[in-house]
Amino acid sequence: MRVIWRETRSVTAFRERSKRRFGGRSVSKSIVESKGDTKMSIIGGSTSGVGSQGGQTRHGTGPARRAESAFQPYPIPETPHPVLVRMNPIDTLFTTLRAAGRKAFIPFLPAGDPDLAFTGELLPRVAAAGASLIEIGFPFSDPIADGPTIQASYTRALSKRITLADIFATARRAADAGVGVPMVAMASYSLIWKKGPAAFITEALASGVVGAVVPDLPVEEAADLGAIAKDLGFALTLLVTPTTSPERAAKIVAACTGFVYVVSLVGITGQQAAAAPPIEAMMARLRSMTDRPLCVGFGVSRPEHVRAFAPLCDGVIVGTALVKQIESAGTPERRAAAADAVVELVRELAGSLPA
Repeated sequence: MRVIWRETRSVTAFRERSKRRFGGRSVSKSIVESKGDTKMSIIGGSTSGVGSQGGQTRHGTGPARRAESAFQPYPIPETPHPVLVRMNPIDTLFTTLRAAGRKAFIPFLPAGDPDLAFTGELLPRVAAAGASLIEIGFPFSDPIADGPTIQASYTRALSKRITLADIFATARRAADAGVGVPMVAMASYSLIWKKGPAAFITEALASGVVGAVVPDLPVEEAADLGAIAKDLGFALTLLVTPTTSPERAAKIVAACTGFVYVVSLVGITGQQAAAAPPIEAMMARLRSMTDRPLCVGFGVSRPEHVRAFAPLCDGVIVGTALVKQIESAGTPERRAAAADAVVELVRELAGSLPA
């Protein structure tokens, strides 16, 4: 059985134990090794966490290394959908778009608001309306950079006690129905860590979710997750902001294996501006650091924003403007109208990109 082991005591003790376990060879932190049919990764760092029991969020605190025993295994679950390591669909998407001189439109949809059936209905509809890639928000109880609109949406979803397994099942149904575009998770690292990074990624890939944006994972602590993601063919995206130093930005873009999420403004999601923030200098600096696709989010809500950002980036991400249309979907008489409004806004904004 393939098992991922998480380091829970001192690195020194672990290395000494690893020498005995692996015939005198020391296993270093942040390295993934293979031995027979077992793959091992040492997950370092700490987190203040929200855990998941069957995927359901619950509060908890404490360092990642606290445990009764030296190692805690995360078995990778058996799945009827085999995971094959191949070119990630996100890479294929942006290669195709660049060759055609086109840009990606990336809508954000919160999972489970007002319920997962609604989310499942929207996924293929927004794809047909012009989405190039869909970002699925995994509800989380502690806001990271979310404004009040997305916070409220997550609260509504969590009140239904949805689980990670429920969200993956919804994505799987959409993939099986032919959603036709890549799907990525927007997920707090607390959820990934609690599930177990390899188990989370394996279930995500089996459901058709081919990458994750992890907004609260510092690049200094991203090597372990990045190694597992690379090994399994899963795209990892981190965030660069206007206040990120050039030195740190270089590390962030190097850690990204999907696209780079460029935050256009200093603040939270949903802040409105009459015009797109001036990000030309930041984008030029990032272009000099990486050939990875650069996708701009935060504060993008109008066709004029999309048109302003399009020449600078490889894709635009829109979240709050769409979530506002979902707010009224909790009432039966408004459900269909809310879904239609989301689809029409996706069509309008995607249509604002150059053909």
